[in-house]
Formats: sequence, C-alpha cells, structure tokens
Amino acid sequence: MKKTEFTLYAYNFRSRAERVLWLLEELQLDYQVIRLNPFSEGVKNPEILKINPQGKMPTLLHKDKVLTDSLAIMEYLVSIGNNPTLIPSNPDDNYRFRNFIYYTLTEVEAYLWVADQAIRLNAIYSWPEGTQTEAVSRVQKSIPHLYSFISDADFSMGDNFTLADIYAQSIFSWSMSLGLKHPSHVMDYLKRIESRPAYPKSII
Repeated sequence: MKKTEFTLYAYNFRSRAERVLWLLEELQLDYQVIRLNPFSEGVKNPEILKINPQGKMPTLLHKDKVLTDSLAIMEYLVSIGNNPTLIPSNPDDNYRFRNFIYYTLTEVEAYLWVADQAIRLNAIYSWPEGTQTEAVSRVQKSIPHLYSFISDADFSMGDNFTLADIYAQSIFSWSMSLGLKHPSHVMDYLKRIESRPAYPKSII
C-alpha cells in the first residue's frame, strides 16, 4: 500500500474532522482517512487513546507529528500548504477573519457541542434535563451575528475563499441538524461553497 504524507483519524460519523478533510482536498495534499468507532465494547476505543491520549478526534499524523484540534490542524496545514489566501494577511482582513473564528468558537460552537452531547451523544455524556433546550436557545441568540458576514460576495471574507468558509459551512450545517433554519442568503452561500470542486463528496 502506498504510504501517504498525512493520515487523518476521524470518527465513523460526521464530526469536526470533516473540516480538516475539506482543507486537505483544497490544498491537494496526499492523505488517507481512517475512521474509528469512538467506543469498543462499551469503553473508550484503545486505538483512539493510543493515537491521542485525550481520546479526541480529529487527529492528524504528519511525519513524526501528532496534531489535534480541528482549527489548529487547519492553520498548520495552511502554513505548509500552497494557498496563503486561506488566512488573510492584511491586518484589517485578518481581524475580520479572527473575529469571525473566535466569536463562532466561543458563542456558537460551544453550545452546539453541548446540545449534541445532550441529544445525539446522550449515551456517552450526562447532562441534566433541559440542557438541550437551553443550548439550542443560546445558539439561536448568537448565530444571527454570523449572518452579517454573509453578503453578496462569494465568500464570508469577501473575494477569497478562506478557512472561515470551511468553518462557516461546518457550523451552519451542524446547527441545521439541530433544527435551526437560516435566511435565504445564507442558504445560497452554502450552495455556492459546497459546489467547490474540493468539497469532499465523502463527507458523511
């Protein structure tokens, strides 16, 4: 079997690993994906713990490096890839980019993750009754701020496709899986970016 430069370990269901998968396609890097069941016989899958003692996916292996946390992995890949426009370098554009990323991470994704734990992953995580409703309510209050980044421009940051677009697609689609609906201009935006040649057809 041909040895690939990158090995992406991911859960065997849709997760944050899909962001990294999309970026690997955008950068046209040589990679393989290994999908693992997070639990084996009712306990944490030992194969996952061997790769990443934190027991979290995605994990990316590159040479002798073990890289974790999807956004950190993505920035690493951009730093060694051949598409510098994926992270804006102009100070004003970079501020807008960071503002989008950090706001989304703290005010939206954090509650999406709690809601998912209380619903889809309730057999693994233990949350009190009402957690799901409260977490989804907080997402509903916070996510409209992201709509202001989506306009008639092709991408969230303007004329160039960036990591923010991969992240936005992940967050909007994740929220829709929890029953949230978005304005028509956001749905049009999602259609545009999901039509990119590098958008992985294997996203599950």
